[in-house]
Amino acid sequence: MIRINPREKRALVAGGCAVAALLIYLLVVSPYMNAMERWDRRIDVKSKELEEVLALQEEFVRLKEKARLLEDMVRSGPGFSLLSFLESLATKNKIKNQIAYMKPLTTPGNERYRESSVEMKVEGVTLKQLVDYLYQVEQSRQPIRIKRINIAKKKEEAYLDVTLQASTFEPVGGGVGLQNRTAKAPGVDRASKEQESALSRLKKANR
Repeated sequence: MIRINPREKRALVAGGCAVAALLIYLLVVSPYMNAMERWDRRIDVKSKELEEVLALQEEFVRLKEKARLLEDMVRSGPGFSLLSFLESLATKNKIKNQIAYMKPLTTPGNERYRESSVEMKVEGVTLKQLVDYLYQVEQSRQPIRIKRINIAKKKEEAYLDVTLQASTFEPVGGGVGLQNRTAKAPGVDRASKEQESALSRLKKANR
């Protein structure tokens, strides 16, 4: 029978404990830590996806509301004349006498709505007059947008010559366009397409 002295016993016990600790680490601790790291990574990925989904939901709601407001504004303005509106604003801002010309334009739309535009040139206005005028155009209850603007400085540095084109949408045939609530103005169609694009991205993010 092999006799083991106390020192050798302690060495064997220590070695056994080390082997046991190594096995516990390899079989329990390490897999657990690896699993936790994988879950942490998945949580990070899912958190980012959730943020993207929430952002897309907000964008979808915003575009849906934008489309609704645009359609309501177009339908609520029968008889609106863009040319008369721009001219009245020019009178209000005391620049009517500086209008060189106002030229109405019509762009084909669909069977219910058309885009109505006005090109106008204003000569010898100050920067403040121009800014005030453009602000009031943009703040109109009608969906009016400035499609194009060209500003030239006159020899007198304080004055500007401005050529701009403003546009809006109007029902074809007045009240007839209001009867069919399924027909949409081209501008509303564009907002609807943006809305559909946001919804498509939202569905993809949820997969």
